[in-house]
Amino acid sequence: MSYNLNTTHPLIENAQQYTYYKKVLSIHSEDRNSLKYPLSSQFEITLPQDYLNVQSVKISSWSFPYNMNIFSDSQNNVKLTFKINKPYNPGEFDQPNVLQNAIFAGLYNHYNDNNEFIIKIEAGNYTPTLMVKELQNKMNHAVNVYLLEYFLKNCPDLIKEFELQGGYTSFVLAYNIVSGKIWFGNRCDGFILTNETVNLSQLQVETCNPYKQIAPSFADAGLPGRLGFTRCNSESVKVLDINEARFYYGDVNTERDDGYWLKPYPTLIGSSCYFVEPLFKIEIYQRLAFYIDIQLLNCMDELAPYNLSNFTIQNSQNNGQVNSAFAKISSQNFANDNVSNFFETTSIPFKYFDPPAERIRKLSIKIRNHDGSLVNFNNLPFTFTLEFGLMTNSALKEYKPYIPKGN
Repeated sequence: MSYNLNTTHPLIENAQQYTYYKKVLSIHSEDRNSLKYPLSSQFEITLPQDYLNVQSVKISSWSFPYNMNIFSDSQNNVKLTFKINKPYNPGEFDQPNVLQNAIFAGLYNHYNDNNEFIIKIEAGNYTPTLMVKELQNKMNHAVNVYLLEYFLKNCPDLIKEFELQGGYTSFVLAYNIVSGKIWFGNRCDGFILTNETVNLSQLQVETCNPYKQIAPSFADAGLPGRLGFTRCNSESVKVLDINEARFYYGDVNTERDDGYWLKPYPTLIGSSCYFVEPLFKIEIYQRLAFYIDIQLLNCMDELAPYNLSNFTIQNSQNNGQVNSAFAKISSQNFANDNVSNFFETTSIPFKYFDPPAERIRKLSIKIRNHDGSLVNFNNLPFTFTLEFGLMTNSALKEYKPYIPKGN
C-alpha cells in the first residue's frame, strides 16, 4: 500500500477488506401489533436494530402449529347440498301406510319444488370415522327437520308417530378402509349430491373473508372435493344385488355385519337401497405446504394453480411469478403436532444481495397457501428464525501474539 505524501491531506486507499459474520433474528407471532394486525399470518415488524451491508438472508429454523382447522367457513369447505329425487312410494306396492305416504308426499314436494337440503359440518379436523358420523347425522337431521315442518303444516297428528319411530334415519354412510373412500347410502330413498350448487350466502361471506382464495384453481371443490367428488352432481345408484355395496374385508359399522353396511328396511315392502361411491379418496389432511412471503426478500419462483384463461388457452402455459416467496414450509413433516424443518442445511433457499443491501430495518411478512389465501392459524402461536449474513468494513490487522514457552 502506498500513499501520496506530497499533499497536506493524504488519502488512504480503501483496502476493500470486510469481515463477514452472521446475525440471527428470532420472530414470534405474538411480537406483532395485534391491534393493527389481528391476523397472525400477515403483519409488519420493526427490527431491533439496523442491519447494515446485508449480503444474504435465509430462514434457519421454524416451528408452526399443525392442528389448524382443515375444515372451516373461511376455506369454504363445510357445506354439502343434496336432493332426494326418488323417495320410497308405498303406493307403488299397495301399502296403506299413512305415515310413509305422508313422508313420500313431503319429500316429493320438496324435490318437485327444486329445493335442496343443505348441511354444514362443524369447523375443525376429522378422522374418516368422525367424518362419516358427522355427515350421516347431519344429513338425516336436515331431512328430519324438514319433515317435521311439513307434518306441522299438513298432518300434525302424525308427528308423534314419526318421532316414536326415531324420525328420519335412512341415510347410512360407511368408510372403506381399503379404498380410502366414504360411501353414501340410503336405505329406501334415491338421492343426488348436488356438487354443482354454488351457495349464494357463501359467496357473500367470501367478499369479506380475509382468508379467501386469491388465485382461481381447478383443484378446490369445497367439501365435496375433500370427500373425493368432482364439481359434477353425483346421482345415487339403485342396489339390485345386496352384494354390490358390500365391503368384503370384514365388519364395517356394526359388529358381525360382515361388510353388509347398507340394507333395505325389512318393514318397507319393495324398498331398495341407493348408494354413491366417490371417484377419489377422502382428503382430510393439511395442505402439503404453505409459503412465507417477506417483502423485498422473496427469492423463490413459483407456478400458480392452473386456471382456464385467455393466457393459458393461447400460450399453453401456466401462470407463474418470479421471486414470489421467501421460504416454503412443508405441512407433512411434523413432530409433536408442529411442522418442522424439511430442508437440508445446504438447500435452504436464501436471498442474496450483490452489492450488499445498505440497510434493512422493517419486514413485511405474509404466510399464505399456494392459491394465495392466508393461512389461518386460529390464533395459535408460531415462531421462526432468520439468519442475516452481514459485511462490515475491516482494516487489515496483524496480530503477533506472545506465546510463553514452557519450562
